[in-house]
Amino acid sequence: MKAKKNHHPKWALQHKRSGTELKLINGKYYLYAVKSEYSKELKRSKKISLGIMGSITEKQGFIPSDKAELRKSVVNRPAIETVYAYEYGFSYWLYQNMVEDGALAKIKLLFPNLWQYIVALVYTRIVYQSPLKNIPFHLSNAHILHSLNCSNFSDKAISENLRLLGQERKKMQQYMQGHHPQNTCVLMDATHIVCHSQNIDLSQQGYNSNMDFEKQFTLLYIYEAKSLQPLFYRLLPGNIREVSTLKNALLESGIQQCIFIADKGLLGE
Repeated sequence: MKAKKNHHPKWALQHKRSGTELKLINGKYYLYAVKSEYSKELKRSKKISLGIMGSITEKQGFIPSDKAELRKSVVNRPAIETVYAYEYGFSYWLYQNMVEDGALAKIKLLFPNLWQYIVALVYTRIVYQSPLKNIPFHLSNAHILHSLNCSNFSDKAISENLRLLGQERKKMQQYMQGHHPQNTCVLMDATHIVCHSQNIDLSQQGYNSNMDFEKQFTLLYIYEAKSLQPLFYRLLPGNIREVSTLKNALLESGIQQCIFIADKGLLGE
């Protein structure tokens, strides 16, 4: 039997708040959460119980119910759509290494408006060998975005900034000249790339060791022999042989007193 509201003791009533109801069940006091809702059938508001909140005793006061605590934990649990999984390990390693060896500071100095895109493209290239169209997706799942503090990595933004970066050959040269040891042994690799684009001037009718006479250009890279670290690169028109540009490439790179190793095919062309 429930006691009337006016007959509830003060030690029980002091725990009652708005949106709660005090109940006496089998000689014990319990606090329930309630709300009022209009009923079309009854043409008036009716009280709806939201479940037990806890019990009340004179000595211990309010004692939260285990069921109420469980419901609260479920309500406060983050929704699955707010939980994200990011690639973290390589992002952290790459960014910290670029900071520690001074590469990031130099990139920021030479490319103040493009450095975020340079780092992002380095990341996606190393980890995923990603084509341009997949870069936004890979970056959206990478922690490195938080380090770059830049959110505009759409296809259009990346294409535009790559175009701007391609116009900064002098700054690229400055960057590469400061990243190689002197008096070292170097290796060169020249790769012919077939290209039928009408908008790339470097794509010219050429010839390579595969007896290929299609339009192409040459990517020439100079490496440090011991560490295999890339030191310098040049893009050459397909109709110019790399042997004729080797001296210019070495002078432009800033490498001095080096020993150059090449196979006999280079001088035979």
